[in-house]
Amino acid sequence: MHSPGIVDDLERLARLVFEPKHLAADGTIEVGALRDVSGNGLSLQRRREGDGSSLVGRGNRMADEMNERSRVKAVQVDQPPVQHDRFIGIVELVAGAVRKHQAAGRRAFCVMDSAEADDSLHADIILNGRWSKTARSKLRNELRQLIVALSLARISHTDE
Repeated sequence: MHSPGIVDDLERLARLVFEPKHLAADGTIEVGALRDVSGNGLSLQRRREGDGSSLVGRGNRMADEMNERSRVKAVQVDQPPVQHDRFIGIVELVAGAVRKHQAAGRRAFCVMDSAEADDSLHADIILNGRWSKTARSKLRNELRQLIVALSLARISHTDE
């Protein structure tokens, strides 16, 4: 088994951030970077002591893969690649704070272990239950505000 188990409320979770698509004008995470929370789940990494360099490596590999997919797609339609993604760092959340967030009288988000064979520290945040399109958009904004309120919205490469 490759999972470390249930995500504890005190665990720090990292969302990898890529420029330009995840970066807001004010230098914090763009709400669009949280879109997956209302679909298959917002992918995160469970933080561990000293994992900063491995997160940077993962982010750089992912950026390379996204750029390669963009290049291949552009060649197929005889167009230049649309954008070049660059890994710029992470934003962090605390699992318990996300789980405690309420909307319409119920828990808005679930945080779950979603470890994979090649990524034992993978986790997801997903909306709890069904929500209207308007409510999903509002909840993504609230998740972004939660990140900002926790003072973890700054994008960082460090292992602080």
